Amino acid sequence: MKVVVNLADRRMTSSGLPGVEVINRGSRPWIQVNDRQWPLWLVERASKLPPGIVDAVTPGAIGLVLGAQIPDDERVALEDEGLAWWDLRGALHLERDDVLIHIDRQGRRPSRTLDVGTGRVLGPVGVRAAQFLIEGERGHRWSVSALAAQAGVSMGQAHNVFDLLESEQLVQALGVGASKRRVVVDRERLLEWLGATESRLRLPTGAFTYMYAANEVQLMQRFHEAAQKAEISYAVTSTVGARFRRVPVTTSVVTRVRVDGSDMDGVLGLLGLPVLDADEAGRGANLELWPDTGKVGTFSRTEIDGAFVAPESRIWLDLMRQGGRYADGASLLKERILERP
Repeated sequence: MKVVVNLADRRMTSSGLPGVEVINRGSRPWIQVNDRQWPLWLVERASKLPPGIVDAVTPGAIGLVLGAQIPDDERVALEDEGLAWWDLRGALHLERDDVLIHIDRQGRRPSRTLDVGTGRVLGPVGVRAAQFLIEGERGHRWSVSALAAQAGVSMGQAHNVFDLLESEQLVQALGVGASKRRVVVDRERLLEWLGATESRLRLPTGAFTYMYAANEVQLMQRFHEAAQKAEISYAVTSTVGARFRRVPVTTSVVTRVRVDGSDMDGVLGLLGLPVLDADEAGRGANLELWPDTGKVGTFSRTEIDGAFVAPESRIWLDLMRQGGRYADGASLLKERILERP
């Protein structure tokens, strides 16, 4: 792949990146990949990125953020917005149509991470993509673009997930170039690898509340109605999520629900539900709301019996992360996942 970047009048003479040539011609920047060329809309990062960058990009152009140092969390945010970035320490990421360029001579380590044996990491969005590999058909041949589309991640993020899992010998690459596909080597090993990494994180905590209901099904149906009115995305997980998926685990007094948001007290306000302090939670709570970082539970939820339920792999991971009797009750759910064709 031949890449030429015209930075117009910025007077850079070298990219510092293998396979990337820099030129300075005219007044309009552009990038050319082989025989395809796109105009560039450039913004130079100072100490902080200005808000609303994506809305200012010229139609048809590729928005490229150029900086002496672009932190890992900003890189992820830029990719999620469909923007390209160039860290002048030696890293570049750009996507357009079926073209993906991702170079990182330093080795990328996202700030929100799960430790793995090699020291390399997956962030929450990467975990969501890995869950899709577990939920997929056995022996399915995944392309980068297919995983990106189904998991709702960028092509760069999907590529990073495959690269890491391949290094861990959890997926196998078949073919080369544009026809390259990946296959999960062993669904159980991949599931346990994700479980081991999540077990090192602290237990999820959220906000406690209660709703009057005769049983768990009615509780979640009432919660579903309130969430629909408030336009809040959620998915039930843990023991009650397993029961909704017809796995007979012993349920707990408190139903755990993953919610797309970070301010759980604010979410409870929108739902019209009380926020319970520690003492009140211990006496009367029957709901705990967890922030669904990376949308690992809500993105591919399923509606069952009038409630949205997290994927089986996510429910199992949450049970294992809670540990103790929750982990003990997860074995039947694991069998279900592994028996899937």
